[in-house]
Amino acid sequence: MRLVQVFVPSDQQAAVRERLGEMGVEFLFTDADGRRDGMLASVPVPAGAVNTVLEELYDAGLDERTYTVVTDVERAIVPNVEEITDRYVEGPTGRRGVSNDEIRERATDLTPDTLTYLAFAVASALVAVGGLLLDSAIVIVGAMVIAPFAGSTLSASVGAVVSDREMVVDSATSQVAGLVVGYLGAVAMSVALQQSGFVPSTLDVGHVGQVSAFVTPNVLTLAIAISAGFAGALALATDLPVSIAGVAVAAAIVPAAAVAGIGTVWGEPVIVAGATVLLLMNIVFINLTAYLTFVALGYRSSVVFEIRESATVSL
Repeated sequence: MRLVQVFVPSDQQAAVRERLGEMGVEFLFTDADGRRDGMLASVPVPAGAVNTVLEELYDAGLDERTYTVVTDVERAIVPNVEEITDRYVEGPTGRRGVSNDEIRERATDLTPDTLTYLAFAVASALVAVGGLLLDSAIVIVGAMVIAPFAGSTLSASVGAVVSDREMVVDSATSQVAGLVVGYLGAVAMSVALQQSGFVPSTLDVGHVGQVSAFVTPNVLTLAIAISAGFAGALALATDLPVSIAGVAVAAAIVPAAAVAGIGTVWGEPVIVAGATVLLLMNIVFINLTAYLTFVALGYRSSVVFEIRESATVSL
């Protein structure tokens, strides 16, 4: 549930009350002790109905720049909450899902600050190198769990469908920076293991089971990338936890980046090339699948909408 609090000037209270009554949502007006004459309307609604309620209020004449606060509510006793959920929890084209503003906010919250993001990218690469050279799937899964790539990867698709160019640019920059730092971390870890003697320099890394699994692009790795993009987008759009989908995203990114670092240190250009191609392929398909999933769920960028509405076919 969300609590929408909106300042309503005195001359617009009647119109706002009437519109909220028509929508069938519960609301409460309280005195607003501020510099302007008016009241504060409190409207508890399901998370996916926030955008719809605000649009209705703006359509009733309320200024879009008015004081507005939307907060999370742990518990709310609302008589007709199920009816309101069925009626208003929809995406922009009538499909269930969170609003554009909320999906943008959720995608932004997934990505930590820059230093934390880069630190976790390095840490996940270090753990992945150890797991690959140990031929241990459990350790590799641990690297996926701490990888921070879910937010930076999914943010590009979210920015594309909600027409937020800055979010797309930030996401692309974060993806590149994270991959470069992760690759360098994998190289450093590989050098340390090789020079310290923990791993023999004569080891044929191409014959290590976990390493060879991430050298050649194939249908199975492609399926992982597509599934990761779909799961991540679905989790964001339906207000579900994205942590599990984040592991799937990392599964398509972290091992391939680590294998590229291992191949560089062991002087195996074929392994480096194969892992790099696999890594780039996975990133492209994660972003593309997430975008197409958002479109299928009903989210549309203004550019796509304008093209669809304005384009005509003529001989």
